[in-house]
Amino acid sequence: MPNLSQQLDMKHLRLVDTLYKEGNLSQAAKCLNLTQSALSHQLKNLESYCEQPLFHRQGKRMVPTQAGKRLLSSSQSILDELNTLADDMKGLARGIEGSITLSSECYTCFQWLPQVIPQFASQYPNVPINVNPNVSPNLLKDLEAGALDMAISMSFVPQKFHRIPLFKDELVVLVHPQNPLAKQARIDPHQLLDQTLIVYPNSKETLLNLLFHKTHERPRRIVEMPLTEGILEWCAAGLGVTVMARWAAQRHIKSGDLLPVSIDLPWTHRTWHAVTLTKELPDYMRCFIDLVISHPPVNG
Repeated sequence: MPNLSQQLDMKHLRLVDTLYKEGNLSQAAKCLNLTQSALSHQLKNLESYCEQPLFHRQGKRMVPTQAGKRLLSSSQSILDELNTLADDMKGLARGIEGSITLSSECYTCFQWLPQVIPQFASQYPNVPINVNPNVSPNLLKDLEAGALDMAISMSFVPQKFHRIPLFKDELVVLVHPQNPLAKQARIDPHQLLDQTLIVYPNSKETLLNLLFHKTHERPRRIVEMPLTEGILEWCAAGLGVTVMARWAAQRHIKSGDLLPVSIDLPWTHRTWHAVTLTKELPDYMRCFIDLVISHPPVNG
């Protein structure tokens, strides 16, 4: 048998599907805008490619053979998928369908995203948001590779990327009220050297290098913990201090469990951006960005 995949084309799939649905050559020919003889010729060629009959001819009625049923099954599946593809393309062209895959270089991002996603879903129910919880230092590489549609970043971003400012925040040292540092309005990073510093594993080295970039010193004890709430509970119990965005600890600050102390360094004041490959964004992505801008975590 010749390579059937090289012989078949869309007209053959539509022929089999239409002939099955209409049941006779005459009606199928009308649906396909063909003469009955042209349709018969196409069917004959197709049966030649398959090296067996595809339909039994019972009077004017066309009944599929076992081979016909097998080809019909694939034809219907492929045609249904193509119809779905066509609808999806129309939705993408109108900016009402698609998906957003995003991630951040900071764990605290995943605290405030949940308040935005339900509002977005009510406006764009056909656009799922896929949040990659694995914080990565290579967000821009992932963006260029197509693994992400959007990166949420507060670090330097090269000009080849499109940046949209989202909000500003401040990193502070969070301490137990009985900690000696709680009495100060601002601290020098070197005052953390005799503290137990609790940090996220993925951002540990970055934070330490930023805090002690001149001396390369390290606090007397460093505890790594991947969960924001876990870090805050440990600090509230007086088991250490941490460096985190002020808004991420609002509940503990309001209750008095933790006190925020500013750090005497300029980089602790950050601007977060939505980073994309292009500024020509679909409507749904612009809507999501607008929602983040209008619902910043700093207001929480």
